[in-house]
Amino acid sequence: MQDAPLQLKTLLKHKIGPLLLILQIAITFTILTNSAFVHSVKKQETLRPTGLDEDNVLFMSSNNYLVPDENLPERVEQDIHWLKQQPEFVASAQISGAPLSHHGYYKYIFTEPAKKGIEAGTNLFYGNETMVSALGAELVAGEDFVEADVNIVVPSEQTVPSQTIITKALAEKISPDNWRDAVGKFIYFDDSPVQIKGIINKMQGYFTNWRNNEHSALLPTVIAITTVEYVVRVTPETKEKAKQKLLSHFNGTGDRVVVELQDLAEIKKQGYVPQTSVSNTLLIVIASVAFITTMGIMGQANYSVGQRHKQIGIRRALGATKGNIIANFMFENACISLIGIVLGIATCIVLNYQLMHSFSLPKLPVDYLVLGAAFSLLLGQLSVIYPALKAASIPPAIATRGN
Repeated sequence: MQDAPLQLKTLLKHKIGPLLLILQIAITFTILTNSAFVHSVKKQETLRPTGLDEDNVLFMSSNNYLVPDENLPERVEQDIHWLKQQPEFVASAQISGAPLSHHGYYKYIFTEPAKKGIEAGTNLFYGNETMVSALGAELVAGEDFVEADVNIVVPSEQTVPSQTIITKALAEKISPDNWRDAVGKFIYFDDSPVQIKGIINKMQGYFTNWRNNEHSALLPTVIAITTVEYVVRVTPETKEKAKQKLLSHFNGTGDRVVVELQDLAEIKKQGYVPQTSVSNTLLIVIASVAFITTMGIMGQANYSVGQRHKQIGIRRALGATKGNIIANFMFENACISLIGIVLGIATCIVLNYQLMHSFSLPKLPVDYLVLGAAFSLLLGQLSVIYPALKAASIPPAIATRGN
């Protein structure tokens, strides 16, 4: 472009405006790119499969508020037996809590005694022998629990069980060479050994924002407390009838009440509300920053047109076409945008490094930098079109007028 040296000279002559615009574009690029990346990460988190039969698994909490503590183990055992007898239920079990509910048991387990060896944060699900079937989980190695493995205890009598079934993700953590080899091995709850009896393919834990949420362990112990939770797997055809039957039975005794009855799909939606909120907020941030930057570029370009009215008129009088004037403004904006983008890439990488260490986010892919650069450049070009057209409409006669 023949006028490029002249355009660059003009930019260098009026430094403050272009420098502020470069800074704004750099900040915009950094915010847009990282916001888009975090939005994508949070959105993907909400779409992660639980590994369970989400639509057909019901979780129910029953508060035994009038049942004496000493009678709780017997009452829970009776309820487990009643649930197993119902033809509408594909499978059922007592369980200590629902996945993704943000409340439940967890512990850091080790592969050696005295807190040595490989360490792994683990979600703990206590319940009876039918948990795997009731959850709709897939047993991929080892064996399921049997009734003889189960103890029903009150909290004061609770001990560490001798066996567990863990998720494949946890097996890969404690047996990195071959996850199937984890079957039969021992993991340690402090100094208490627990043998791995089986492995299920996938099961998310209690906490959606925990890095160890895929690490779960099922333990064959029923803890009889005032508020007891149960899981029931049904079919789509019997789902509503099963809900009514559960409510009728558990509310009908007069000494307890059902406080919650939801399917896992509902619990999952509620559990991922923080991620959904962050994702939606970031979309608003992206739109707001893009709008503010567009207004800033248009304002700067309009100011530049006003300052260079006569210069543009002279160029028009010397034969510059409207297309030349528009191209000049587009070229100026492209130069400013590219400098801002280069600066933005550097700050974006630094910010992502901080996010990786502070919030356990993954590394920013290069694709986002490329797309962010293309979007920022396109945004700048679109923002300067109107001021460029305005500049191109200045008549050559303006050059003959006085200041």
